[in-house]
Amino acid sequence: MRKLSLKSRTAVAMAMGGVIAATSLCTATSASATVTVSTNCNWALGLDIFYNSNQGGASADLCDDVYDYAGWPIYNGSSLDTTHPVFTHEWKDNSTAGVGVAVKNNAASVINFAPSVNYTVYYHSGYSGAAQSIPYVHNGAYVNLIAALKNNNASQRAFAA
Repeated sequence: MRKLSLKSRTAVAMAMGGVIAATSLCTATSASATVTVSTNCNWALGLDIFYNSNQGGASADLCDDVYDYAGWPIYNGSSLDTTHPVFTHEWKDNSTAGVGVAVKNNAASVINFAPSVNYTVYYHSGYSGAAQSIPYVHNGAYVNLIAALKNNNASQRAFAA
């Protein structure tokens, strides 16, 4: 077996390092992050969703159409992240019930604060199954979800009022 000189060994090591680095660059993918949110609203008026009946417990504010309360992909700079809505803040009763719990299949009441929008909450993701219309009410009165949707809710759709 022939021995390589120090100069040759260095050249081989550098060449192999370059091959490994190039392979790593070609096969690397950006890791997907999970982001928990209590809102997807860019404005203050949306559908406030509550963990408990009668506007109780923690809440989340979701606006516009939400295809699946379990989450949705968002582009975050150079990576594709997944957003998961959770209940994060109390509304009126200083209760921490539901804080940190996923919104999907855990809501019991809602308030529509969007004057020009009527919301519909659905049993299934993708706007299907049992549904309940949630109109805007000027004084912000809560609406308890019907029995078919209480703790069985997966999506919402916004319609012009």
